[in-house]
Amino acid sequence: MDVIGIGSLTVDIFTDSKFYITESGTRGVENYIMFPLGRKRPGKIYIRAGGSSGNTVSYLSKLGLKTGYFTKVGTDRLSDFSIEDLKKRNVDVSHIIRGRGLEIGRTLVLVSKRSKDTTLIVDHGAASLLTKNEIARHKKFISSAKLIDLTSFTGKAVDSAMEVFRYGNVFFAPSRTMIVKHKSSVKKMVKKSKFCAMNEGEFELLFGKFEKNAKKVGIRCFVTHGADGISYFDGKRIYRVSGIRVQDVKNTTGAGDTSAAWFIYGVLNDMSSEEIIKYAYAAGAIHVQSKYVGAREGTPTKSEIEKFLKLKKPKVRILDA
Repeated sequence: MDVIGIGSLTVDIFTDSKFYITESGTRGVENYIMFPLGRKRPGKIYIRAGGSSGNTVSYLSKLGLKTGYFTKVGTDRLSDFSIEDLKKRNVDVSHIIRGRGLEIGRTLVLVSKRSKDTTLIVDHGAASLLTKNEIARHKKFISSAKLIDLTSFTGKAVDSAMEVFRYGNVFFAPSRTMIVKHKSSVKKMVKKSKFCAMNEGEFELLFGKFEKNAKKVGIRCFVTHGADGISYFDGKRIYRVSGIRVQDVKNTTGAGDTSAAWFIYGVLNDMSSEEIIKYAYAAGAIHVQSKYVGAREGTPTKSEIEKFLKLKKPKVRILDA
């Protein structure tokens, strides 16, 4: 097995209603999503399979790697839906635990009509009840992976996730919610990881400014800066790629997971640091322009990325040679 994902599977709920979300605030002031009261808004509702690591391993499977998934879901129909989605993407789901009477997590995805950025309202569902003993019972499967892609948990499962580090090299991508609620545990997990991935705000909550503190963290780490690019500390140097301005952004949901897949793919295939960061950046930039709804839809092929890179020619800077 090349990569096994471990984290909260969710079902993502989107709407295409474009005008019931507004934003308030000026530059330097936090923006808010607001809902007009007492009105109904027309719009379609879309239900898609989601969950950060589920998105990443699905894309890695598309890129030709052998992938699997381990977590805890429920026995409800939405759990069935999520598992079937992974199966159709050739992800091994044979070790996913089904908890009787439990339900899979759900994420309500609210998309800004102006910036296309998102607010997520997340219930992690059954995955938050995963225990250390349940993880230990599946250690043979987990340890079969070249790399374990560990993403966010909440509740008791945060402490349980420590068990995963006993069974292989971990690529760790905690969420902001996990960092805020379990900062001490997340710091310990980062230190135990082989690699980590976060957005700029998440890294700063844990360690401060990336460019000043990457070496202190001591592991290879990828940090996304939204429209301003990606940074990568490869253990020796910090690389920064930017310069691609995407005009036709449709939805940023899953862009970070798409980029993370290329970090993992690049490491497992011995790509250079410069190649990894370019491919990861291009993959995310292409994905946010996708006309499809959902984090797992519209992920680019390797040839599509190479064509994009030839056209856009992003620049990679080495910040501390």
